[in-house]
Amino acid sequence: MKSARLGDVALIQRQSVDPSKIDPNTIYIGLEHLERGGRIIGHDTVGNAELASSKFIFSARHLLYSKLRPNLGKISRPNFSGVCSTDILPVLPGSQLNRDYLAHYLAQPSMVNFASSRAAGANLPRLSPATLDEFEIPLPPLEEQRRIAAILDHTDALRAKRRQVLTHLDSLAHALFNEALKASTACDTALGDVARFAGGASLPPGEPFAGQPGGTLLMKVSDMNSSGNERTILKTALWTDRAVPASSTVEAGAVVLPKRGASIATNKKRVVTRRTTLDPNLMGVTPINDRLTSDYIFAWLNAFDLASITSGSSVPQLNKQDLAPLLFPLPSRADQLQFSARIGPVELARTRSQLSLAIADKLFASLQKRAFRGEI
Repeated sequence: MKSARLGDVALIQRQSVDPSKIDPNTIYIGLEHLERGGRIIGHDTVGNAELASSKFIFSARHLLYSKLRPNLGKISRPNFSGVCSTDILPVLPGSQLNRDYLAHYLAQPSMVNFASSRAAGANLPRLSPATLDEFEIPLPPLEEQRRIAAILDHTDALRAKRRQVLTHLDSLAHALFNEALKASTACDTALGDVARFAGGASLPPGEPFAGQPGGTLLMKVSDMNSSGNERTILKTALWTDRAVPASSTVEAGAVVLPKRGASIATNKKRVVTRRTTLDPNLMGVTPINDRLTSDYIFAWLNAFDLASITSGSSVPQLNKQDLAPLLFPLPSRADQLQFSARIGPVELARTRSQLSLAIADKLFASLQKRAFRGEI
């Protein structure tokens, strides 16, 4: 397959304009309007944004490429005209290059990583237009470019639908939790009165987990991000059938959360489904009697911002003394069980949707790799 420099088949058009000299209703796109991955999540107007410096003009024919922090892959395809931040480069494909094809090519992980490696600047890395011009673009015939882009667009649309379903289910779960609180006669209770805490420690040696029954999962913070572990921990990278320290081990039903460093800001919480030993960056919260159910405390913790109670200056930390005094509304056990009965089907649907999204993500990644090698 032949290829060409981007600068030979597209034009980076940095046509600047003074915002005070254009219609105040003109659409304005800033970096804040572009999501990681490139989805446009809104816009402003020139008048409303009170722009003070020159901006670049773009049209619905341009590709918008964020040169600031290229590792975020903010590469977008607007269907409207307007002006944008000068940290966004409007790229106009020529007659040999399809815009949708170019967008998919530049947005694939290998090209995002490549762009990031070519950026300059420590705190605010930027990719220069001259460097972007030198990127080599595989150049099949236009009809083939359109076919590849259509396949990737279709697969990406499936992923978007899966994410929409998950967003809806998250909203439903939140609504059910709020309903449960309104319908009950909950009394404020200190978390430490109805739960115990297990702080993680150095993990013992383990072997790769491949679904072995029994034994103990050895959990790291990174396991929270594994596909299938979005709500419950179904698998970890490591497992052991040897004795494990009781002080850093939790049983099925415990809620696990990050307790050290930047991972606290992710605000992730998970429920373990079997005996699990935690690494030093994790903490477990386990109900100690039948006054508190796992489903209810997970729902409450899921809505709680962990960063609001961290201690430590340079390295944020969470400890038992941070969590134990927290007051939360505790309904009767009957009300909690009723909540569990209502939330159960929602969580089951969420698990299935997460699996569907993971499959769609894998399919998209596979097609992305093969597409630009001429294999689809």
